[in-house]
Amino acid sequence: MRVKELADILDIPSDTIRYYTRIGLIKPGRQSNGYRAYGQRELRVLKFCICAKRLGFSLKDIATIVTMSEHGETPCPAVRHILAHNLESVKRKLMDCQLLLARMEDATELWSVLEDAPPNGDQICKLIDEWEGLSIERPGDRTNNTDRET
Repeated sequence: MRVKELADILDIPSDTIRYYTRIGLIKPGRQSNGYRAYGQRELRVLKFCICAKRLGFSLKDIATIVTMSEHGETPCPAVRHILAHNLESVKRKLMDCQLLLARMEDATELWSVLEDAPPNGDQICKLIDEWEGLSIERPGDRTNNTDRET
């Protein structure tokens, strides 16, 4: 198969296949005319890559897993370890996103009732500059941000 045929089968961009080829994740043969020839092995590896990416594995992780498999080693313990690590990372990111969502919702609610204000030389945008009573210290200002009056 050629790149376009493989891309159509998998419903992925041809550039993705070319990139995976360039980084050595898949290793197609060559036809007599010099074109790359992708076979069932490359199709299987690409399907695996798509599935692994959907589970949050990086291309580096996927390459390690594929290499282990090609060498006859079971990658399952490594897969479990990587997934557990990635799961913790996603949980942390999700908590960060939930905190951000709450801050954004709070700001939206508060800012919907505040009047607009033109820049006054000390502020760029009153809404953000006065958010939670915090502002950025100017050079030479030794007061603690939390001690300032708003």
